[in-house]
Amino acid sequence: MAAATVSYDTAKVWFRKFKNGEFCLEDQSRSGRPVAVNEERLLELVQEDPRRCNGGLAEKLDYTPP
Repeated sequence: MAAATVSYDTAKVWFRKFKNGEFCLEDQSRSGRPVAVNEERLLELVQEDPRRCNGGLAEKLDYTPP
């Protein structure tokens, strides 16, 4: 699939929204705890060691998934 194409599932969701008169394609706000990660620090860590696993990154960022 080319980078500029959407998946079949995404197209189905958009079609259903359009059919129901919803023309906004942006995600609606959701309940639950927001994810708060220092993206600049994450990028630094990945650049330092691209082979680092997710668990190692989470530990370095002091992040606990919800």
